[in-house]
Amino acid sequence: MKSKRFFFVLVGICVVLAGGLGAGYYFEIGHIKTESIKLSRQQADATLAGEQLDQLGDLKQQFAEIQPVLTKLNIALPNQKNQSTVILQIQQLAANAGMTLPSASFQASSGLPSATSQTVVSNGVLALPISFQLSGSYAQLQTFLQQLEQLSRYNDVTALAITKSQTSSALAFSISLNMYMKL
Repeated sequence: MKSKRFFFVLVGICVVLAGGLGAGYYFEIGHIKTESIKLSRQQADATLAGEQLDQLGDLKQQFAEIQPVLTKLNIALPNQKNQSTVILQIQQLAANAGMTLPSASFQASSGLPSATSQTVVSNGVLALPISFQLSGSYAQLQTFLQQLEQLSRYNDVTALAITKSQTSSALAFSISLNMYMKL
């Protein structure tokens, strides 16, 4: 009987060992699947990050190509009114053309002064209306207007009235123009 018992003990040990190996195999397969899924996600994240880096590189290159244009655009269409600079430019243009600038004015402000007071929305930008008087000749006016066209800031003449001065041979010009800025 001892050999029968030994046999049953040995079979029992084999069954327990086989069951343990089977359970270990089952749990390890589950662990491998979980780790495989994690690895797949990490690979997908790495691929996505690589694509995003490539896109950022492309955008950086595009920005470098556009930067000179943006710089010119910011000069031509500034964010601020810069009223003193505008009047100074007009005064310098008038002096270069040999004209005098007796007066200049901006549109009356309604409410408290702000970055956009005295401006009017016009075609997706803000227009800063300016009215001023000049005195001089037709040739000087032509020179002044040509120089005004060459300003780096966008502008357009909206009104021009010409009257003969009663005291001298010079002509008096009443000009209204819009200087533009970003909305």
